[in-house]
Amino acid sequence: HLLNPSPVWLGVVGVAAAVPTIVLSVPAGVIADRFDNRRVMVVSQALTAVAMFAMALLVWSGYATVWWVMVWSVLTGALMALANPAQNAILPRLIEMRAIASAVAYTSGIWNVMRIVGPAAAGLLIALIGPKWAFGVTGVAFALSTLLLMSIQLAPLQRRAKQATGGMLD
Repeated sequence: HLLNPSPVWLGVVGVAAAVPTIVLSVPAGVIADRFDNRRVMVVSQALTAVAMFAMALLVWSGYATVWWVMVWSVLTGALMALANPAQNAILPRLIEMRAIASAVAYTSGIWNVMRIVGPAAAGLLIALIGPKWAFGVTGVAFALSTLLLMSIQLAPLQRRAKQATGGMLD
């Protein structure tokens, strides 16, 4: 199928992005617990940039079809699933613990606003400069995000002493 503005295909593509996010949330949490969170976020952002540039190239060359968009949606949904727990786990290393409740509320608010603003901004960007350039601009934004994440200096992890109730290390 060639690309078309069908609401049905738009819904299918949305589900294709959501399913890996849901299915991979627990394994991604395990990855966030076992690996360096900054590195997980850098890899996720870099691969998302590559996916954006690949989709821009597919649109530019005329090879973009609904099936390629679905593959792209599954891939970017999986990368989002990978990044989310790492982002949540990295937050306490960026701010003081006394500010964690405010930071979590602020971060949640931003993500929820971006769920509305993001698609609207993408639609506006596509209307103004076209899909191939919109994917390219988004790829550049993810590449810049990758570079910024690489520059973050994190406080070292602090291990808690054994607790009387469980005796396990956090």
